[in-house]
Amino acid sequence: MSFREAAVLCKKENASLVSSKSKKENDFISSSIQSAIWLGATDVKETGTYTWMDGSALTFDNRSPTQTKNSGDSEDCVEMGPDGKWNGISCYEIKLHGICEKAGPLCQDSWFADPDNQQCYWYVKKMLTFREAVVLCKRNGANLVSVQSMEENEFVMKSIKQAVWIGATDVREEGSYIWMDLTPVTFFNWKSSGNNHGDCLEMKVGGRWDGVSCEKDKRRAVCEKPGKTCPAGWTLYPGLNQCYRKFESMIDHFMSVAECLLEGYGTVSIKDEDEQSFVSSLKGPGSMWLGLDDCLEESVFVWVDSTPLTYTNWNDGRPGGVGKDDKDCVIMTENGQWSDVNCDNQFSYMCRAALF
Repeated sequence: MSFREAAVLCKKENASLVSSKSKKENDFISSSIQSAIWLGATDVKETGTYTWMDGSALTFDNRSPTQTKNSGDSEDCVEMGPDGKWNGISCYEIKLHGICEKAGPLCQDSWFADPDNQQCYWYVKKMLTFREAVVLCKRNGANLVSVQSMEENEFVMKSIKQAVWIGATDVREEGSYIWMDLTPVTFFNWKSSGNNHGDCLEMKVGGRWDGVSCEKDKRRAVCEKPGKTCPAGWTLYPGLNQCYRKFESMIDHFMSVAECLLEGYGTVSIKDEDEQSFVSSLKGPGSMWLGLDDCLEESVFVWVDSTPLTYTNWNDGRPGGVGKDDKDCVIMTENGQWSDVNCDNQFSYMCRAALF
């Protein structure tokens, strides 16, 4: 497949073409292949300056000295051979295999995620005092769980089904409970008889809270820390655990696809009415490119990332340029509806990325 086809296929799997950022990683990849593969490096943005799909510079380069000095104008992409050596080649004329790589899940192994708040939780089965539980959570980059709503309370309770410490105490001031980050507790779920046993809080089987001794009593615990999130400038779409960002540059359709892919992102494909509403609200005023076209077969529109076209929102219920060779690409218009237009027109665009 071509470089673009390989990059799109990886994006379909929420991944990127593989990067090789050290000799150790390079040796590992080369030992796993029998023929040349695409690497996720290009100099399309600036001839002679190669970057990885995530935008980072090449700190390790295994091209020959001759190649690094004399890359041709058409050699914008990079292959790796079974010997681990790199070679600059055309992105379009050569067909190679590819290897995709992607970041791990929202939470590390042995932690579990609440998709509603993007938090990660770890169930500590050992019986500990409150202080021992606090220390153990801290050593793992977390705090004892702070429960901010009935929804989170039910999530923790159903996930654990055991009595556990939660991270609230009134040690500093009797009756004034605070979490481990010193913020006040604003949500409570006391057992019916209230709190009258101690300064530290447990969540009992069934989800009700009770005050118990911080030193004498021992309980299991739940630690909590943030999961992966969207960086500044990006907006989370919880339905897919994906990050979206609109870019204001006015460019043609093919450049909009290239800009997303070469930065290590994906193009936007809309699967249902919920995602349509989300993208439309994030778009703001004006029209914007979608990753949808019928360039391969006239009147057969497909998403650039190969996602099946299961939902549409055409203006007037259908593409306006069906059968017209000059209207192969699709925009989301001012009112959120879709319209097919000439691919050479210039509009803003949106990229999609996995959680960082």
